[in-house]
Amino acid sequence: MPPIPPMNDFDYSTSGLSIQEAMVKDIKKYPSKIKRPRSIRWGSHRIQSADLLDVPNEGRIRLAFLSWTNTTVKQAVDISLKGNFWLADGTGVSALRTSLDPHLENFVEYPYTANDSVIQIWNVYEMTYPAGQVIEERMTRNAGFWIEIVSPNERIYHSSHGLCNPPDFESLVFKISIGPRKLRLLS
Repeated sequence: MPPIPPMNDFDYSTSGLSIQEAMVKDIKKYPSKIKRPRSIRWGSHRIQSADLLDVPNEGRIRLAFLSWTNTTVKQAVDISLKGNFWLADGTGVSALRTSLDPHLENFVEYPYTANDSVIQIWNVYEMTYPAGQVIEERMTRNAGFWIEIVSPNERIYHSSHGLCNPPDFESLVFKISIGPRKLRLLS
């Protein structure tokens, strides 16, 4: 994967735009996808609406919810790859959604096979429209996150769901860890 170009110096946190609007505005400055930064500046952080995580072709991924500030908005994390996450029954799936539920375990762990050595990650939230329709949204409004790189195999995502105004990057904090396929990862 090519290196990420340097972050644009413009601070969108004071622009009055949502993260989605700021991303669209910034994308228009970079018609070439190869040269386009994957983040915008929001205060002192680089904000992304999705992450492309370089991983070994085979391994084990662990997603752990660390903290959250809002349980009235249903939130989740999506991970996907070209290949398979392997479920306990041996079934392979290319995408997984893990919803935050304070009554359940705060982590999930799956072996995976990534054909192109990349796992995609983004946060998801539930939106109820005026007519009562409920939709799971991602990459809209103020949805996004900044990434704390703990080690080459571990990242903490400080995410805001789209309904926060201004964004609240502590509304859901989760950690992604990558390890060897045969070993269970420790929290």
